[in-house]
Amino acid sequence: MGWKKLLGDAKGKIDDYQEKKRIETEEQERIDAGTQKEFLEYTNKVNELLEKFEISNFNSFSERYLNVATPTITEHNEKSNTTYERPLRRSEYLSSVWYHLNHQEITFQQLKDFALKAKVVAPSFFGMESKEASDHSDFENIINSIKADFQPENIKDEKELQSQLTIFIKAKFPELKLEREVLAKSGDKLDIVINDDYVLELKVPKNKTHLRNLSAQLEEYAEEYPNLCVVIADISEQVSINNDGTELETRLTENIKEYTDRYLRKYKVPSIVLNVGMRA
Repeated sequence: MGWKKLLGDAKGKIDDYQEKKRIETEEQERIDAGTQKEFLEYTNKVNELLEKFEISNFNSFSERYLNVATPTITEHNEKSNTTYERPLRRSEYLSSVWYHLNHQEITFQQLKDFALKAKVVAPSFFGMESKEASDHSDFENIINSIKADFQPENIKDEKELQSQLTIFIKAKFPELKLEREVLAKSGDKLDIVINDDYVLELKVPKNKTHLRNLSAQLEEYAEEYPNLCVVIADISEQVSINNDGTELETRLTENIKEYTDRYLRKYKVPSIVLNVGMRA
C-alpha cells in the first residue's frame, strides 16, 4: 500500500506539473498572439498614416524632428565615375521613417502630432472625434460671437483693433485665458492667443499686397495652430486716403473677399471681416 500511495502521489505531482506547464504554455501563446496582434495593428496604423504623407510632409517632418531639411541619397555613376546626390523616392522615405522608428529616434506620437498640425489627416483618423469636435465647437462659438456682437469703434491702427477685440472677448468669455502678441516658433508674433490653442490673427489691409503677405503668414501659422482665424478690418467704405497721403486702393472690398476665400480653400482658415472706420 505504501508503494502504491507513493506512486500515486508521484503521478499526481507529474500530472499537476504537466497541467501547470500546459496552462503556462497556453498563457504564453496568448501573450505572444496578443503581442503579435498589437504589433501588426501598430505596423498597419503607421503604414496607413504614412500613405497620407506627401513628399513635402516627409521633408517638413524630417526638418522638425531629425534636423534634416531635405534627405538625400548619394549614388555613384559607374560610366562617368562620379557621385551625385538625389532626393529620396517615396519608398525610401517610408523605409527611412521606419528605420528611425525602430531605432527610437522618432516616435509614433511625433508622427501623429505632426499629421494633425499639418492637417495631413483629420482627427477622426485617430478616433479623436469628440475632443476635436469639442475644440472646434468652442472656437466656432468664439468666432460666431465676434461676428454677431463685436462692433469696433473707429481705430487708428491694428493695435487699437487688437485692444478692442481683447476687451470684447474677455467680457464675453471671462473664463478664457487671453494673451496678446505671443511669440510663435517662426519668430513672428501671434496677435491674440486664447487658451494656448485658438489664434486670432488681425489685419488692417490697405491694398492687395497686404492680403498677399498675410497669405504667406497663414500658410506658416496653420501648420502649428490648427485653430486659426483671421480678423480683417475692411476700411474701404470709411477711408479713401492712406496715412501717407496716397489713395486707398480701389476694389479693396473685392480683394478682401477674394483672399478670404483663398485662405479658407488653401489653408482651411476662416475669416471675420469687419467694417471699421479709421481716425487720424
